[in-house]
Amino acid sequence: LSGEYEKPLFRNRLYLAIRPGSRGFLWNFPAVENRDLRPAWNELPAEVDSAFEFDLRPDELYRILAENKTLAEYFRDERLAALIGEPPEKLLAGIAGTLCVASIEAAENDPEALSGSHLMISFPDKGGKLFAVAKKFSVLLPGTQAEEKRIQLGTLLGEEAPKATPVILAGDGRIQIFSSVKAERAFTAPEKRLADSDKFRRLTAGLPSEGIGFIYNNESYARALNYLFKEFDLEFQVNPKLWTPEQLT
Repeated sequence: LSGEYEKPLFRNRLYLAIRPGSRGFLWNFPAVENRDLRPAWNELPAEVDSAFEFDLRPDELYRILAENKTLAEYFRDERLAALIGEPPEKLLAGIAGTLCVASIEAAENDPEALSGSHLMISFPDKGGKLFAVAKKFSVLLPGTQAEEKRIQLGTLLGEEAPKATPVILAGDGRIQIFSSVKAERAFTAPEKRLADSDKFRRLTAGLPSEGIGFIYNNESYARALNYLFKEFDLEFQVNPKLWTPEQLT
């Protein structure tokens, strides 16, 4: 994307591979700063419903926006740095890196599921600054159990997940957030890994194992669209039994 007098922000190729007999899809984005994606695949549990991982650089985005004449006075305001305790570039650099989000479809009426899924999000936390802030304020919430590198929040009150207890883990310069204790167990101690499954081997056969990120989806086309329609208060629904991955292809 670029304007007439601007350098392109992004140039790349996109691979979309759908194998005969596969029941899902995976996108892989080869780029200049490729990295080995296999460790990420190997960490995902076999029952994962969808997942995506890519690199984020909010500090670079801040730097670009701050060079804009209209925005510079707001982004370079010293009061902003004083409020957050350090220059914004430094704070944003601490969370720059690989973002990973994944979900596992929960059993029907699972009391710990959020919107029918067990969720995980993982992102950088250099120096453990965000975890320290989360730990500091989480103790104010009833039912919170705070340990050195683990925070288990009190039970969420809500119509969709009345018994979910979110968990926050810290380690290796990253922070992981799970929607519940059950989600924590599913992602940190899976019985089988996604990369070991036959469906994943078929799906990734011949696909580059290096790239800047990936998007994986198992069989949630209809479910994802129906959720989207619901969020926008649309009554239209897709029949998941009729709209298969093969038909979509």
